[in-house]
Amino acid sequence: MEQVIQSPVTGGPAHKCDEFRCADLIARYRNDWGLDVADHFQDMHRLSLYLCKDSGYRFFHPRSLAGEAAFYDRFWALENPTIHRPKGVIRDDWLFALDRLQPGEKVLDVGCAEGAFMGHAQELTDVEGIDENEEGCRIARHDGLNATCSSIIDYANSRPQAFDVVVASQVLEHVYDVAAFMTGLIGLVRQGGRIILSVPNNEPYYAGWAKYDPLNNPPHHIGLWNENALRKMANHFGLVVDEVGYLGTPDRFLLQVYRRASHLADVTRAPNQLKFGDWLRIAVVTPIAIVLTIGERLLRSTCNHAYVSVVLRRPSDRPSGVEGSDRRPVQTSSGHAA
Repeated sequence: MEQVIQSPVTGGPAHKCDEFRCADLIARYRNDWGLDVADHFQDMHRLSLYLCKDSGYRFFHPRSLAGEAAFYDRFWALENPTIHRPKGVIRDDWLFALDRLQPGEKVLDVGCAEGAFMGHAQELTDVEGIDENEEGCRIARHDGLNATCSSIIDYANSRPQAFDVVVASQVLEHVYDVAAFMTGLIGLVRQGGRIILSVPNNEPYYAGWAKYDPLNNPPHHIGLWNENALRKMANHFGLVVDEVGYLGTPDRFLLQVYRRASHLADVTRAPNQLKFGDWLRIAVVTPIAIVLTIGERLLRSTCNHAYVSVVLRRPSDRPSGVEGSDRRPVQTSSGHAA
């Protein structure tokens, strides 16, 4: 009998919808990033992905798979420009949020780290940040920024409805208890205020078909979001969807075909680790991948965008559960994840 797992969004039932081979994921972390994450998958051969039946949100279980402080100490120490943008470069999700802030608004940056987003936002708004990492907050304060080391729930209890806008960029995919996190965000924003969220676009996986990319799997990320899941999650919490934007320059055609063919052939190795048999399997399914990729492009599918951002509004004078319909791609440079 299939195990019934509780959805971290609605509390309703969730069922297994996919699985990953742990050995392949461990190998990708070691090859791509030089990180050993085997201890996160002890006695596990396959990693289960679950689907919330109410919202369509997909998440990995159990919650112990999520990265802890020791993992992120190693992650942030990586000198890899494909993971961390050089200091001073503005990320696409930050630009999305900055373009939607109004002068004089009171803004909270959730997951502020060392304060890079706040450094840009302070030129326009009254901004402060929170993060559970004390060292990041210390660095932000050293740079003259208003950063507090706190959990979202504790801060929401101490600052109810204190902000016009709450921004959480590249944070939600790290959170297992989505319901508690969203309750905290909603508690912090005033009625009529906005919540701006940015996450990796999983339609169906990161940037389309990069299923085993370590950038988007445990222990780094614990949840897979797409526009549909974000909209249904917003509706569940009584928020209005004002805008949806897609970030990052889509992959070139050949890369998109390669990712699709690799997925069809069930090849999980990184390109620099492919063996002759892998190339042969990919070659066999490449004609199918070409046809499917052309179809996606003709239909202007959003699956090839790396990130999706939403602007949610806490209603003040209209019923909850009424969604907006503004949905538009936002063409920017290639995004990097936090």
